[in-house]
Amino acid sequence: MPLSAGYPTLIDDLEAAYQTAKDDGTEDDADADGIVATLADDIGTAIHTYMETALVTTAGTINPGQMTTMTAGTYTTPGATIGTGEITFPGGDVDTLKGDIETAHLNAKADGTEDGADSDAIIATLASDMMTAIHTFALTAEVETDVTLTGGAVVAGTIVGTAVVPGTSLPGTGEGEGSLS
Repeated sequence: MPLSAGYPTLIDDLEAAYQTAKDDGTEDDADADGIVATLADDIGTAIHTYMETALVTTAGTINPGQMTTMTAGTYTTPGATIGTGEITFPGGDVDTLKGDIETAHLNAKADGTEDGADSDAIIATLASDMMTAIHTFALTAEVETDVTLTGGAVVAGTIVGTAVVPGTSLPGTGEGEGSLS
């Protein structure tokens, strides 16, 4: 599914995160640090869910000179490939995102309690810290695709001895791995 399909859910999830923080903040025994922790967890979850809705699409070219899967053959003309896949976030990357978001909000909270605090500077710093947290998280994505070779590329190879046999590639499949940059 493309990111555009996850966009409405992202908006709803972020709105719910801020609404929960607002509601928790109006309680008589409100714990500001606890509210920030919950907010960071909810925002991190929303971003993670949104990012994993991404549909990865690739288009590539098998270049002349590349070997076929049978080592006796070499592509002599370009061949087209297409791929589709998804991104995932392994390990503790989501927890790191949530921790970075919590730190950004706690820093903004602390800056706001200083005498003569500049709200514009606090907002700018919070925005910058959030951007860094989200960007750092996005770069941890692992990309996996299923690739299809469309076929029809000219291949030259040998059968026995030095006899060169021209032919064309058949459609085929493969897998790809990568990362976001």
